[in-house]
Amino acid sequence: MNSNFKHQSIQKHFGVIIENDKAITNITDSTENISKGSIFFARQGMSSHGSDYIKLALNRGAILIISSKAINNKKVHYVPDLENILAGFLYDYYDIEQKKVKFFGITGTNGKTSIAYLAHKITQDHKQSSAYAGTLGYISENFRSKSNNTTPSIFFIFDCISQTKYSNTLYVYLELSSHGLSQKRLNNLCFEKVCICNIASDHLDYHENHEAYTKSKLSVLKLYARREPLINHEITEKNSMNVNHHSISEINENATFYINIVRSSPKRSECNIFNNKQKIFSFSTDFFPDFNILNACYSICLILDQDFFNFHKIDFKRLSLPPGRNNIFKKDQKMIVVDFAHNPNALELIISSYKSAYNSIWTLFGCGGNRDKSKRNKMFKIAKKYSQKIFITSDNSRFENFNSIVKDILGEDRFDNLEVIKDRDSAIKIAIDTLPKNVPLLILGRGHEETLSLGKNIINHSDIKAVQRYISL
Repeated sequence: MNSNFKHQSIQKHFGVIIENDKAITNITDSTENISKGSIFFARQGMSSHGSDYIKLALNRGAILIISSKAINNKKVHYVPDLENILAGFLYDYYDIEQKKVKFFGITGTNGKTSIAYLAHKITQDHKQSSAYAGTLGYISENFRSKSNNTTPSIFFIFDCISQTKYSNTLYVYLELSSHGLSQKRLNNLCFEKVCICNIASDHLDYHENHEAYTKSKLSVLKLYARREPLINHEITEKNSMNVNHHSISEINENATFYINIVRSSPKRSECNIFNNKQKIFSFSTDFFPDFNILNACYSICLILDQDFFNFHKIDFKRLSLPPGRNNIFKKDQKMIVVDFAHNPNALELIISSYKSAYNSIWTLFGCGGNRDKSKRNKMFKIAKKYSQKIFITSDNSRFENFNSIVKDILGEDRFDNLEVIKDRDSAIKIAIDTLPKNVPLLILGRGHEETLSLGKNIINHSDIKAVQRYISL
């Protein structure tokens, strides 16, 4: 990119003239990415505003700070309507044609990652350029990058797109978290379509109550989108919908899209999709449990009105769930399942599903520290209801005492076949070593993640790699 073009973009959108001899190395809203020659955009974050880090930004070499908050500093340029300008600026700065990028936004308590990832993979099956952005980072056919947020920063997304090679149109599938929506991280993007797959309860440490959490999820409908949103039918019945929409349900046949799961089993599942009561697709898959079959259906219904879509081009034999989502490992009649389930709703869905398919199951899980305490005992009650044996272990204890977390998990409940093992790696090894044949061990909560936050330390740990190591795959 021509360096003068960068300077011109800054001047055009923000009225700031930067001398041509001052090289702009990058633009960012994260202090972690600041280096000599950076332009730092101070925006509202989860618990603080970027303007709180001006001194740090300057010390790290930022040549200009553009802030949505007025600050008395000659190196800070105040832009009151910064959020409304950002998208147009980023298209211009990175020289990206807006009409060549189509954004799809997916939100929900559970399933966001799978739906966005599967839609991305199905789009690739159609030989179209596609990218996924969310919990797993940014993934495209020719470029990948890690992200710290479920809903990545708009700066991160555009920087990744600028490094992605694509022809004609790039289809980008974004996870939209409740945090990202409440902070309006991507409000100035133009979406092709948005989707709400479900609303249970989560992140009450941030949202304080279920009503505020629900409101943040429903705010996705305020985003500008070219096409009608796809919404879980049960949500439309519980909340007044003031927008035209397409509904989807596995319960109500009157929904725009009715999902009929004919058979669901760990070996093979079969499903039909109806549109306005007319069967339009049938498929078989090795996806299990039901919610993963539903996630596949959501991804199909999200994009079936795109010009490229042809159901027969979907390769269900090759289509796989994202890392850490119902990943199954088998050896010598031992079976281990690694899944990201980390809230009561997700926990019950996966544990109850496996209990319905097997005589007994073992469950290993933990709860994060310095986060929503209300879900801890609920999760234990669910595990206790379905499991023959339970292992409680660490899961991002952060700065909270592990024993205190365990106390909250147990509450007043008791369970005879229980082991509490603080070290997660040791817990997984012991669980696998003692696991009986033909009894699934569900290792829940971490999924694809490869680190644990314990006090001041971030340690390397992957449930998937631990399983592969101890089952000797």
